[in-house]
Amino acid sequence: MFSCFFKMKFKRFSEILLPNPFLILCLLYNPVFGSATRYQKNSSNVGDILLNIFGGPFAVVSSQDEASSACQEHSKLYLQALANMTPWAINMYDASTKIPSGLVTGNVQQLGNYDQCLRIEVQNGDVLAFRGQQCRATIHFEVTGEDSGNRTRTDTRRSLDMKDLFYAALEAAGVYDWKDTKSAPYVWAFCVPSSCSTTDVQRALQKSLSPLTVPGRVEAMVSVTSSDCHVADPTGTQLSAADLGILVLLAVVLVFLIASTSYDLIVSRKYAGKKSKGVAHSVLVSFSLTTNGRNLLSCSTSSDTMPSLNGLRFISIFWILLGHTYYMKSVSSNINNIVVKHFDQSLSMMLIMNGTLTTDTFFLLSGILLAYVFMRDRQKKQPFNLATFYIHRYLRLTPPYAFVIFFYATLLSRLGSGPLWDTWAGANRDYCVANWWTNLLYINNYINLDQMCLNQTWYLAVDMQLFWLSPLLLYPLARWPRFGKGLLAFVIFLSIIIPFAITFAERLTAVMLYNKDLLPVAAVYSFIYTKTYARAGPYLIGIALGYLLHVLRNKHISIPMVRMYFSSHAVSAGPVNAFLSWRLFVPLSRLTYSAYLCHYVVLLYNAGSIRAPGYLSEYTVVHEFAGNLMFTLVLAAVISLAFEVPFMNLDRIVIKRQPRDATPTAKGVSIVPAAGNAVQPSGFHSNTIHQDNREGAPSVYVISEKTSLPVVQLKSYENKAFDGGR
Repeated sequence: MFSCFFKMKFKRFSEILLPNPFLILCLLYNPVFGSATRYQKNSSNVGDILLNIFGGPFAVVSSQDEASSACQEHSKLYLQALANMTPWAINMYDASTKIPSGLVTGNVQQLGNYDQCLRIEVQNGDVLAFRGQQCRATIHFEVTGEDSGNRTRTDTRRSLDMKDLFYAALEAAGVYDWKDTKSAPYVWAFCVPSSCSTTDVQRALQKSLSPLTVPGRVEAMVSVTSSDCHVADPTGTQLSAADLGILVLLAVVLVFLIASTSYDLIVSRKYAGKKSKGVAHSVLVSFSLTTNGRNLLSCSTSSDTMPSLNGLRFISIFWILLGHTYYMKSVSSNINNIVVKHFDQSLSMMLIMNGTLTTDTFFLLSGILLAYVFMRDRQKKQPFNLATFYIHRYLRLTPPYAFVIFFYATLLSRLGSGPLWDTWAGANRDYCVANWWTNLLYINNYINLDQMCLNQTWYLAVDMQLFWLSPLLLYPLARWPRFGKGLLAFVIFLSIIIPFAITFAERLTAVMLYNKDLLPVAAVYSFIYTKTYARAGPYLIGIALGYLLHVLRNKHISIPMVRMYFSSHAVSAGPVNAFLSWRLFVPLSRLTYSAYLCHYVVLLYNAGSIRAPGYLSEYTVVHEFAGNLMFTLVLAAVISLAFEVPFMNLDRIVIKRQPRDATPTAKGVSIVPAAGNAVQPSGFHSNTIHQDNREGAPSVYVISEKTSLPVVQLKSYENKAFDGGR
């Protein structure tokens, strides 16, 4: 091949850098002609077999492959055109994966050149014969037998086989404790004629790899599914009825936004300075972008709030998005995926590896706030309506949630393309089409768990189910305190015993190590992590603490630890509290619920649209995370202004709020309502409860100081302790 370069004459150095057809032919000459002549040969040498398959052109050329006649004809045409250096055939060969570097370090997911392959069109006269089609084949090797695969130099009893190569590669990678029987899946992208089906490609590749199979030692297995093959569709895919439905919905919401904003800008000026503008006016400005946008971007807070909650909420979504970015990047295509195995040995990764524990904090806060408000209302003889308790909570949570589900099931899969697009966006679309109803009923953590729509929303289901069950504990606590406390203690004891018993019986791991074998992780996720009976402990303890706060308030008892905690926030002491109370966190924190719902849209788009393997490092992940955070906040703002805030406004109108005044006691802990805007919904917001006559309306506790003792004040404020279930 080097003699070919000597014949090339360049007048300027820049000609070497620019694409040169003769240079390209020189690069392709040896592998193309060498492989084309060797393709039909049968070789027992492992190196020759691998080179023929993964270094040369792949084509379905044997009638024994039982491929369609069109596929075989076009495959033969491809080989002939490649031997004649026809441009379209060179493009087809060039778009297929060759043997790359880094296979030992985890570069096992090859994507070829997706766009180059799909641009190929082969004409037969004036008729289109076929197009380029990229098919990704997943190949793994089943290793069997007692032989460890090690072979000394003096061992001449047998030739080296694929098992020997596999164990040598493991040793080269520094892996000495591998105990599985299956190799990692090797993904290879081939550009083939569009007339070849997935079955044609799979059978041809399986036959080509059959010489690598050694009975009792190693067996090669190939899988090619319909989602692995892609071909350009110049006509475009027609919109389904569901696609048209969401477009109509978006159009209607857009009309509401424009009309409400116009009304707010023009008509509402007449009411300037007036205290009350009527229910009709409130309804008409519910979708106003000016009013809602002004409230969203406002950095102002009142003096009696606990502004550090804003920082906690935003840092929560920050942490969740960073962890999910790490996860998606780790399971994506990288040239050094072997580093994932050592994540648990890195001190800097502990924050990411243990991020799954954050949800317990929010379950705890949810239980505290719910129990305290429930006890207070029962003491004041407020009527308890179970239907309102449930319906109000559902209506406050569901509108933005339902929109994101609808979007996943329709438009998400139309946003982009790529070799992995169907694997990520397409699969999540199918999950939402099939299982949307489990999400809207908040039972998606029990039904079809492996195909959950919006898999991060298991927390919403658990939180809602705990909310449904809470009256069974709260009502006895209020009506029969002694019995209620005994019942609560017994249920807390069960919440500890049940996860332990399940973990022991199923031999589950104590923690979820995503960088190790995924089967134990999946078992913990299925039996423990997403189940209400296993996650109820912190929530129940929160109910106990909420009840305790209620009792202490009535008895004017002060606990030093409670005093210290509340007072530290009341006087804004310490640099940590000062940072968490940063005014910029105020508008950002209002986006956390919508950001939680939509952040996987950005992550799925990134994972599905990649064209080549990347490099996994802390810098590359943080760099990608910064972009993910920006796009997530933009999407969250759109969802919040179009679906979350408007329906919150309507909810306040339909279920009229009547704030109650209370006089704080001079001693001890007291809870009083404070004026302000209604908060955003959900258990994501710490199951916060609005201070009105109806249960289930979200709000937040804020801290201030009265006299010499801390006073816990209630405020209908946007603070929501955000969970980021993983």
